Amino acid sequence: EDSFRQFIHDIFMKSFSESMLKECGVQVIDMSIEDVVIVNAELATAMASAAVANSNLEKATIEAEIVQVTANADAKVALIDAQGKAKAMNVLAKADADRISTISASLQGACAAAQILEQVKASAAALSQGGSTVMLAQDTGALATLLGGAQGAKLGPSLA
Repeated sequence: EDSFRQFIHDIFMKSFSESMLKECGVQVIDMSIEDVVIVNAELATAMASAAVANSNLEKATIEAEIVQVTANADAKVALIDAQGKAKAMNVLAKADADRISTISASLQGACAAAQILEQVKASAAALSQGGSTVMLAQDTGALATLLGGAQGAKLGPSLA
């Protein structure tokens, strides 16, 4: 097999064999390393520390990827939710516009009394939803008397 590992092995063995024959008079034909025992305690400690650091790095990388995937999923959910709300708002706005258009077209052909009645109904509906108070007076002078006198003293804003 002409693998890279075999190529490196062959080069090493040639160089090692020549060196052993020249320096020690021993001809080495072939060898392989089956097991390694680290005898230097500092090297063993350094290698163990490196393995722990590598394991911690892999764990941190996985946790960071999980956070990123979760954040992306949350962002997609928020986007889908926002798009749904926008579509719903668009549908409601179109329905409201159609309602106003229909009422407007109907009122244009109605008599003056019907038009005024519809204005009063619309005003009453708006006021009942807003929690407002309506005061009716003959004119602005009568309204001022109501708001300034005992009858309406607690209804208007405090001027003091």
